[in-house]
Amino acid sequence: MEQSKLDVSTVQGCVEGVLRVQSREDKMEEEENDRRKANIIIHGLQEPTAAEADDRKNEDCDRVQELLHQIACDDVSIHHITRLGAPPSSPDAKPRPVKLDLASSESRNKVLGRAKNLRTLTDMTWKSVFIHQDLTPKERELRRALVHELKARKLAGETNLIIVNGKIVPKRNDSY
Repeated sequence: MEQSKLDVSTVQGCVEGVLRVQSREDKMEEEENDRRKANIIIHGLQEPTAAEADDRKNEDCDRVQELLHQIACDDVSIHHITRLGAPPSSPDAKPRPVKLDLASSESRNKVLGRAKNLRTLTDMTWKSVFIHQDLTPKERELRRALVHELKARKLAGETNLIIVNGKIVPKRNDSY
């Protein structure tokens, strides 16, 4: 009887410890989401060619302003522009992603909502540019798994599938 009381209290202590750790991780993830809520990431934006750091930064600012103009987001205010990762070692390497810190999450949502229009532009400069929200490492891993599953399902013959709110669902056919 005494042994079972010790076992129960040990198990209970372990469970409480795990719950504390889990709640701490959830809180950290939430804080990370709050820090990223007004950020977007741009992939495929051409690398600057200037020799000086200030000139490269200005070149990036000009390209980002032109991109925002193309998707009719001229009124969006940018706090900070950053290239992510080390500079490419060869000229034919993929361009580094650009992180934009915007003024608000509403600005982010506006840009993301209009980003799909880049594919319809006739100017070939923007065809390879992709804009998405800034995800935490955990969210990126979940997204990567979903994309992998989506590709596998499409290879298996399923059609009309998209990822919405962390799930793979069939596209709606809205005919009016």
